[in-house]
Amino acid sequence: MAQGFVANLNLQESTTTPSDRAILDNLGGINITSDILLFDGNSKFTSVLRNNQQELIPTEIFFGNFDTTKSYKIIEVGSGHDWVALGATSATVGEVFSPSSDGSSDTGSGGFANEVVVRSDFQGFYDNDSNNGFSIRIIGANRVAFSTGTVFAISAVSGAAPAAYPYKSYNSNGENVFQIISASDVADPPTILNIDTILSSIADADINNVAFTRSDAVTGDNIANMKVQKISTNDEADGGGSISLGEEGGGNSGEAVELSPLEKIAYIGNIVAKVKYKKSRVPLSFLDNSFDVRFRLNGLMQIDNVSSLEIGYPRDVGTALTQGTEYKIIDKGTTPDSYFNEVSGISKSWSNNDTFIAVNVGSGSIGLAKIKATTPPGLFILNAGNKIRAFSGAENPWAEVVSGSTPAFITGGALRSEAATDTVKIKSLVLKDFASTSSTDINFVKTNAAKTAAVPQVNTADITVASYTHKLPINVNGEQFYILTQKQ
Repeated sequence: MAQGFVANLNLQESTTTPSDRAILDNLGGINITSDILLFDGNSKFTSVLRNNQQELIPTEIFFGNFDTTKSYKIIEVGSGHDWVALGATSATVGEVFSPSSDGSSDTGSGGFANEVVVRSDFQGFYDNDSNNGFSIRIIGANRVAFSTGTVFAISAVSGAAPAAYPYKSYNSNGENVFQIISASDVADPPTILNIDTILSSIADADINNVAFTRSDAVTGDNIANMKVQKISTNDEADGGGSISLGEEGGGNSGEAVELSPLEKIAYIGNIVAKVKYKKSRVPLSFLDNSFDVRFRLNGLMQIDNVSSLEIGYPRDVGTALTQGTEYKIIDKGTTPDSYFNEVSGISKSWSNNDTFIAVNVGSGSIGLAKIKATTPPGLFILNAGNKIRAFSGAENPWAEVVSGSTPAFITGGALRSEAATDTVKIKSLVLKDFASTSSTDINFVKTNAAKTAAVPQVNTADITVASYTHKLPINVNGEQFYILTQKQ
């Protein structure tokens, strides 16, 4: 005899799937079970950003169809196959090998492998632009950064599925860069976490073998946000106000439009795309901007060098470096590797043209190395990949001759031309008359290869203004000048 109905105990009476469906349809309406099945396994839905040196392509490659230019992982050994002759160390499931042939001549049966590739969805870097330290940059195709506030787990690719999500994305641009904070960090600003420090505490994980896992479970909040009750914008409207969705700049047609969830996503995506396009056409003070078309700046423009980075010329290692700034070794000189190991936090053998990010300020002058910041602030002109700072560059192909080493036939100081690969900044330049009796004539002395005697000038004839082909920038008492020259 029925004893009444208890909603939260009703399904306990059911022992079969058809009975479960009938009860749910009875409680929620016909076919409600089809809607509920959309959430089957809901708590296990995830999205992953992954770096994996042995990512498997889920396509079975059977024995006899291998490509010798690729690598494979044995999934099923089969019967009678000589995997060792094909290049594997042993005929073992999980063995990764590069085949020496396609295996078509083998007489065994069954057996297959999956192709192994390197997957790189992201990389870690020190984000000096945001002044917030370590960041993650998305580099994988069809991958986007986690939006700010997304909770996720960090684990080795060979590890088990995460049971908790202890990290949270922060300062995300919604496209390709975000930073990591603790999910429980409520400070303002929060503490930015270094991905290398996190990985050092996870077994079998490094930047090339790690997974960021985001939970994609649908919650009640997600459903509620699909249809938000809006406050009325028209006090004469009945039932609450709505938004008119017209083309940008086209005005308000006054017609309310009700969008489906998919239409809302498409509409938001369209607006985001317009914002991204406009950002690419307008100089922004807080981002690096690159333009490949002619443009003109009207009004005042100011470039602030807040970190006091050297601009246009190398600097000695005798002063403290700016943390978070990338430097390039122009001339290592007598500076030992220990100095660069200290300021970079990386132990290696250093040489000219190596770059590093300063994580320490350094402990003063050690040797005579010359280094240069790779990203000083300013407006630059790019020429075939070479970055030249516009307006304020003072690079010169000249170097002051050390006092006492001036050639004997030259009285006083001199400037000596350097090799074409070297550039220096002349902080003070004094031109003196060494040969002419006229105090108004200035001569550049051309010497022989041994620098022991003067040789005739390349061209002693008068040069018309129209004949000049090049200009050499010089800095005289802090002011920029150019010497006009002619190519011979």
